[in-house]
Amino acid sequence: ARPSIATVRGMKNGLGALEFEEATGKAHRQLVPVDWVVGSPEAPLRRRWQGPALPGAIVLVPTRELCEQVHLETKEFLHFSPLRSVALFGDANLRSQFRDLAHGADLLVSTPGRLVDALHKGLVRLDKVRFLVLDEVDRMMELGPGLGLGTRS
Repeated sequence: ARPSIATVRGMKNGLGALEFEEATGKAHRQLVPVDWVVGSPEAPLRRRWQGPALPGAIVLVPTRELCEQVHLETKEFLHFSPLRSVALFGDANLRSQFRDLAHGADLLVSTPGRLVDALHKGLVRLDKVRFLVLDEVDRMMELGPGLGLGTRS
């Protein structure tokens, strides 16, 4: 068999994530042992708890449903990246969300109330935030003080 040429897209579960382009123009991805790959990137180090999460970006959304939707998209976008996305929202298991947060978050997708909870518990600090996205801010203002934003008339 002839060696194939592929683009290394990252690492997943200790395997090299490769993307092959076929003659038809279609591409397919495959996970292979890293020792099969020349020029394979190093496996990302597992993060250990080192204090509060210090996200570089926060996406603030008004509802649980939108938070879940945005988080799924960010996970897909960051799939082959060492960056980590975490979602915080109400009506879900608070303990598992805070456990995910304890492992670190480069991008945090949250509802305002859950973010305030995490700040009060010392699980998140905003010192390193460089990017803030306010999605549907008009809706957050309509929902008012219950979300920690706006006022009711």
